[in-house]
Amino acid sequence: MTEKGDVEAVLDQFMTAMESKNAEGAYSLFSSRAKRQMRLIEIESWLSGSDFVLFEGYESLNVVALNIGPVYSTDDDQPQGTVARVSGSVKYIGGYEGGFQATLEKEAGEWKLDHIRVNAPPNKSDTRSEDD
Repeated sequence: MTEKGDVEAVLDQFMTAMESKNAEGAYSLFSSRAKRQMRLIEIESWLSGSDFVLFEGYESLNVVALNIGPVYSTDDDQPQGTVARVSGSVKYIGGYEGGFQATLEKEAGEWKLDHIRVNAPPNKSDTRSEDD
């Protein structure tokens, strides 16, 4: 399944960029449609404070459910064309496991993020140092 691997690679690139606090690299993975609705400063805000626990110590992710199909809408702010709705698990250093849900759309033949939501287990934040 090439599509699953391609989608998984984009998601891994996003998580890796966020874990290394590379907001510009993470932002570059979003579709032009998504970028019309979201600014780089929003990605940067995820890298500070309590939100960073979602990315800190990221090791890998696994796509568990993937639904790819055509989507068309009269709302230009919604993903269009070939769209992937995906969910799965996220593994962190220390044996912690969270989850994610994302929507991606094909843009110029490449998968690009429309949105992503990452969930870390509540006890993962207990391992953060007080300097963070």
